[in-house]
Amino acid sequence: MKKVLSVVLLVATIFALSSNFSNSNEVAGGGGASLPPAGSTMSSTIDY
Repeated sequence: MKKVLSVVLLVATIFALSSNFSNSNEVAGGGGASLPPAGSTMSSTIDY
């Protein structure tokens, strides 16, 4: 079960980083706006 959690964490981190990089070209604050949803998704996944 811990292995699944670490994989979810890794994927969520990569997703947040990639969306942050893709948004940094348009608006500097765009990357930061996409991070809270990823964090809430991670926390809800950990709760299960």
